Amino acid sequence: MRTTQDDQVMLSADEVRALLTTFRPGPMPAPSTVAAWRQALAGCAFGACHAALTAFGPTKARYATPAEIVAAIHTAQAAKDARAAEVIPFPRDRVRPSRPTPPVDYARAGARGIERVYAAMGWQRNPERAHAQRVPCPFCRAPSGTACRPLTRNRAGHTERRDASSLTHPSRLDRARAEHPDRGERL
Repeated sequence: MRTTQDDQVMLSADEVRALLTTFRPGPMPAPSTVAAWRQALAGCAFGACHAALTAFGPTKARYATPAEIVAAIHTAQAAKDARAAEVIPFPRDRVRPSRPTPPVDYARAGARGIERVYAAMGWQRNPERAHAQRVPCPFCRAPSGTACRPLTRNRAGHTERRDASSLTHPSRLDRARAEHPDRGERL
């Protein structure tokens, strides 16, 4: 790519030959053809010309004229500028949250949803499980309010199987009974 006296970008003869031989199979183009294409594509970059010819497809690129290539480059640039100028405003009817919602709120919402499903289906919750989840599990280290992990052997090598009805480890049930003998409501 060369720059002329007018600071206008001009393709080199080799670049024009590369475009012509890539998209137009056949003999090498004549020097007069290369010179005419160089003049017609003045101000266009090699990459933009190559992209325009590629976008035409193999059949249309074979017969494309320099004017069609320049028009395709200008159309692509106008579309790019329009996309860049396009600003998507934030909807006025939505209020931006002042702070992010803590994960605890999500967990409570999920618990409410599960309770509604159980009520709709007529299922009964195991009270031992709710009581045990008031404390963290000393065996699998599950935090309070969450289910025990299906772990049977911890890092210390101790083995403990979960209770089949409550799906909690027996040590967690024992700890909950010791810390909360009232078996009150779950947190």
